[in-house]
Amino acid sequence: MITLYQILYNGVLWGDLWDEMIGWSWFFLTAYLVYVAFSVVILGNMMASFLFSLQEKVSKKEKENMIQSEIESKEEFVKQMNSVFCEFDANGNGAISWTEFQIALEDPRMHTFLSSLEL
Repeated sequence: MITLYQILYNGVLWGDLWDEMIGWSWFFLTAYLVYVAFSVVILGNMMASFLFSLQEKVSKKEKENMIQSEIESKEEFVKQMNSVFCEFDANGNGAISWTEFQIALEDPRMHTFLSSLEL
């Protein structure tokens, strides 16, 4: 049993142990091969599980970053729109009348701003 533990954790090579077991009964050789195969499957499964978990965490973080970026982009858009419309609010009441809006549409700065927003 200690030898099987050493195979997994202390670096005893499976092939070296196999060479020592050549004269043993077929039952023990088969049991050893089953143990090695089982260990390899378990190790592969653990690595796949770890990689899947890591990929899932990265994907979740990436999605959160994308959402945050979109929120920041929309906030910046609202700030820009607010500053432009505050500039064209002639009477300073915080609202743009139809007349003020028509005057703003004739201003080349408004055309430039709207084209930068692809509107």
